[in-house]
Amino acid sequence: MNTWIALFRGINVGGRNILPMAELVRDLQSLNLKDIRTYIQSGNVVFRTSRKNPAALEKTIANVVEAGHGFLPRVVIFDRKHLQHVIEANPFPKVGPKTLVVFFLASPAAAPDIAAMKKSVRLRSDFI
Repeated sequence: MNTWIALFRGINVGGRNILPMAELVRDLQSLNLKDIRTYIQSGNVVFRTSRKNPAALEKTIANVVEAGHGFLPRVVIFDRKHLQHVIEANPFPKVGPKTLVVFFLASPAAAPDIAAMKKSVRLRSDFI
């Protein structure tokens, strides 16, 4: 069985797209996903399944949530190896876990403006 991490975008924020974690767990159990664990009310979920296609899992999970709750969430799924790579590739190893923010894109950025991003980020020298 493969271990997957699913990140839901825009649920339980500002009173919109409310999805209690107990209901999300039931939705995922209906798809025969195993060992489902959620993190607070964020929609971050870890589960196991023999399925191997993350894109198909994203669609299936989003569709079951839409059918049961009336909204179609964005879901990004990746495996443990990918998360481990992200951790190991951290360019700021001195930054504590409460300070570092990581963003996951559903697909590669088409034309990222790296110069603008560098201008907008203020780094403390003790992080580098």
